[in-house]
Amino acid sequence: MIYEPETIRVMNAVLEEGDSVLIAGAHRGYFAEHCLNLGCKVYAFEPEATNFSILKSKVKGRNVELFNVALGDRKASAILYVNTDNDGGHALWDISLNKDNIKSKEDHILQNTIVETIDSLFPSGIDRLKLILLDAEGSELSILKGAINTIVDSDIEYIICEINEFALRNANASQKTLRSYLSMYGFQSYIMKEDEVAKAGDTNVVAKVNDKNVVFNMLFSRAGAI
Repeated sequence: MIYEPETIRVMNAVLEEGDSVLIAGAHRGYFAEHCLNLGCKVYAFEPEATNFSILKSKVKGRNVELFNVALGDRKASAILYVNTDNDGGHALWDISLNKDNIKSKEDHILQNTIVETIDSLFPSGIDRLKLILLDAEGSELSILKGAINTIVDSDIEYIICEINEFALRNANASQKTLRSYLSMYGFQSYIMKEDEVAKAGDTNVVAKVNDKNVVFNMLFSRAGAI
């Protein structure tokens, strides 16, 4: 079974050998490995210690640069709230606010981390950067603001963001503000499906999948639909 087939489909459609991909929230390497198998250079960011250790072992010796830091719109020290209900759900806000994170509320595990910006890490840009993939538990807008020079200077065509309205709200953002921000730089937003993408419509209207407030992935493209 393919995990997130809609994301894999877009990657297969747009990436070519020699392209670069930046992944924030690389988790344990699923998407990093896929991009590496396509012949891409990968820049993978994962702040949580256990996930980073597994990620590092999976891609060792391959064309990848790894960063055990969080990303945002400014450099800072921060607390990472560890999600013991979901090892892909660590965040820079208190994840016990989610009523479904019962074990996390009991365990209350915190890790110290560093927040960096993409622009400060790559002041000269990234060669052949084709795609940015963000799965950062609500920090997506903050990461984009800290990467806007890289996005503009590298003429990036594609960005994929997880849309989790609850997480975005807890990071002082929203789907509307995220989409509006990228629209200023020429990106159109699309809801990703297994076999196609569909225009998400007006940025002032909250896009939903099957009229439900579920977590889903959104493609931002300056090159049209895929």
